[in-house]
Amino acid sequence: LMELLAARRPGPESTMVELAFITGILSLMNVVLEMSTREILDELNLPPLVGNALLERDGALGDMLSLVEGIERDDRAGVESALGRVPGVSRSDLMQAQLSAYHWANELTAPA
Repeated sequence: LMELLAARRPGPESTMVELAFITGILSLMNVVLEMSTREILDELNLPPLVGNALLERDGALGDMLSLVEGIERDDRAGVESALGRVPGVSRSDLMQAQLSAYHWANELTAPA
């Protein structure tokens, strides 16, 4: 979902799409690896944009991550607040991106 939101941002920021994907994946790694996010980041050579997003919910990636986390928690107020900080993404865009992300996840887990 993160990379789909990043792709809607205005401007030529193709790198942001890749960083958004990485940020989204890493946002759950602390649970999977049973390590703190700080420990995980210390092991990886990532741009500060990613670290700031994961640790502080700072910057454009942090705003997108806050939006996605609000969706996951079913926090309507949090979603509305975060949506206002993510340029180029309307409620309709968000719904479409969610459907695309769910479709992608279902394809990954579908039996071959």
